[in-house]
Amino acid sequence: MVLATVGLAAVVLFTAVLRLETDNSPRSFFVHGSPGVADYERFSEVFGSDLSLRVSVDGPGVFGREGLRYLARLEDELARLDGVLRVSGLARHHQRFGWPPEDPEEFRRRALADELDRSAGWIDAAGRGATILLQIEERRDVAGRDALLLQIEETLASNRWKTPEGVRAQLVGLPVLNRDLDRSSAEIEGRFLPLLVIFAVALLLLFVRDPLELPAPLLFVGLCELLTVGTLAVSGQRMNLVLAVLPPLVFVIALATALHLLLRLRQLHGPSRLERLEALFEEKAWAVFWTGITTAVGFASLALSPVAPVRSLGLWAGIGLLLLTVAAFLVLPVLFLVLGRRPQERGAEPGGHDVSSHEERSRALGRRWAAWAVERRAWVLASAVLLSVVAVVGLPRLRVESNALRYLSPEHPLRVGIEDLESRSIGVAALEIWIRLDPTGGGAPAPFVSALEIDRLADLTGDLEDDSQVYGALSAGDVLRDALRYVPTTPGSAAVRPQMVLTGLRNDHQGREVLSALLSEDDRSARITAFVPTLGAAQLKVLVERVRQAAELHFPDGEVVVTGQYPLLLEAQRHLISTLVWSLGLTLLAVGVVLRLLLPSSRLALLALLPNLWPVAGVFGVMSWFGIPLDIATVMVAAVVLGLAVDDTIHTLGHFRRLAPRYGARRAVVETLGATAPAYLLTGLILLAGFGVCTLSDFAPIARFGGLSAVGIVLAVLGDLFLLPALLALTPDDVVRRLPVPHE
Repeated sequence: MVLATVGLAAVVLFTAVLRLETDNSPRSFFVHGSPGVADYERFSEVFGSDLSLRVSVDGPGVFGREGLRYLARLEDELARLDGVLRVSGLARHHQRFGWPPEDPEEFRRRALADELDRSAGWIDAAGRGATILLQIEERRDVAGRDALLLQIEETLASNRWKTPEGVRAQLVGLPVLNRDLDRSSAEIEGRFLPLLVIFAVALLLLFVRDPLELPAPLLFVGLCELLTVGTLAVSGQRMNLVLAVLPPLVFVIALATALHLLLRLRQLHGPSRLERLEALFEEKAWAVFWTGITTAVGFASLALSPVAPVRSLGLWAGIGLLLLTVAAFLVLPVLFLVLGRRPQERGAEPGGHDVSSHEERSRALGRRWAAWAVERRAWVLASAVLLSVVAVVGLPRLRVESNALRYLSPEHPLRVGIEDLESRSIGVAALEIWIRLDPTGGGAPAPFVSALEIDRLADLTGDLEDDSQVYGALSAGDVLRDALRYVPTTPGSAAVRPQMVLTGLRNDHQGREVLSALLSEDDRSARITAFVPTLGAAQLKVLVERVRQAAELHFPDGEVVVTGQYPLLLEAQRHLISTLVWSLGLTLLAVGVVLRLLLPSSRLALLALLPNLWPVAGVFGVMSWFGIPLDIATVMVAAVVLGLAVDDTIHTLGHFRRLAPRYGARRAVVETLGATAPAYLLTGLILLAGFGVCTLSDFAPIARFGGLSAVGIVLAVLGDLFLLPALLALTPDDVVRRLPVPHE
């Protein structure tokens, strides 16, 4: 009945998993509850999407007749694509004078002297290349976004007209980054997870030496994956690059749980599977329950983060691990019962042990290492303290990395393309300045149509461009001032010329496209787009404040809002330290409470807690001394490592509690490690592989997360094999006497 119900649920959840989408759009990283998000939504209602792309066209042939003709064709082709809202560039700006220009070199000099061309980034500061600026629809469905990007790239690579010699075109921008992150997410699921499964199965076969022992734990792991990822899919949650680590995490934790039970089951006496299972869960039930709780809390603590992907990982990992714990009690025993072998079937005597030579060697090593640690506990404890001090001393060196461009490898084509544009003073990232003025009333002209307001807008963009961290700024004032150059002045026309030009632009298709993105329909709200470098969160915050102050200086009578997807994306990075403190603090509190509930004294609980802090200190030390920064993924490492490390500690305490009243603390520690070392070594290797596969990611935060977590796992295993025995050997006799005496 249990298996039938589980099978039906698995089929339903599997169909949901097949429909699971991935979304790494900027919105998926916005800070939950941020006032800035509300401002951005209102801004979008007035001006539409601020999602933009640049087509970088460079090379020695750009400013030749064929290169300029190619530029115009490219602008026209891109403008015809469904989903491209606006296209702007050199050809559209200057085509009123005929295109291509008769003298390309003279045109290049004219474009370099044109304020609008430079401000919009249509020509680089050295006149070596040009860009085409695209404003596109913000498509919420990932398939629609990818289809649009593919159309644009196919247009760039089209054979309908030959790309001139010495000219190359590349698409860069935030949407391209989002798509590459989606591909990295899919790579974790489609490439790294299968590698992990293959490695785990091979390791199990090598260690257990009996293929027929593997179906039960592997089916349990598959069920836990379906329960977690399937429930996530049913809820409507989309995967992202941070959530992509959830399937490998569930895999290794579920397999570690199953192996702790399987390896102990193989050591137990009893002629029947049922009797051995009853003995197993009588001994291990409390350890399985409490390890599930502490690991779930460790991950769930991340749900306190305002950073949306981290919060989602914490929530769903916590839910998944609770489901895993329930399945360990309801489903795993049934799988062991139905799929496990009887002792006689393995060729052993009834009631005898049948363990592989690897298990025997692991048990012997466990006893030897524990005895060594107990005898040399002063040396072990001094070494742990020394290394912890080194880690703590390095903490001031720890830094936060929030420049999204550095999340990509230096060789990544998108990073190379953006850095090339920025070296030519052309920005891909942008700040949006939204200025709202009250209606003047009394029949007076709308604020942003008068010559005074146009000049104020244009003067503001000029002041912004004086900032070394603003590559260019674009406003309706610049567009109108540019158009006014070509409208003759007549006596008495000065007051009405701006209105005439505005009307003329709005009657022109291309002019209407440009103005609709920069000026509201009632002319009372204006937008200035400032193109900026890809900065870190702290640098951008300072720049945003300078931009706001400049806008308020020019428009003291208006309301100024600095917004845009780029600053909102980096806003999440400013919460990394608080995420680290809250997640680690809550996990530490939960682990401490659980250990105190399980043990008869606070001193013993503290002794059991210290080996779990050791890997956390080690991870911080590695980050500090090797220059590995805190980022959107590595901020999770401390809570994750602490939540995982305590699992083996609780299993150790389970054996120690049973043996200490009988043998005393020192011998109990040695016997405990003899029983538990095989599971620690095997699960440690699997956890190491589970996190290690993440280091293969091209996305630096995930690669760092995997590598640091792997370091933490190694330190946790060393702590359980050496540091914990040395500490437990210090347990006073009066505490040992208060431990419950097990029933024979």
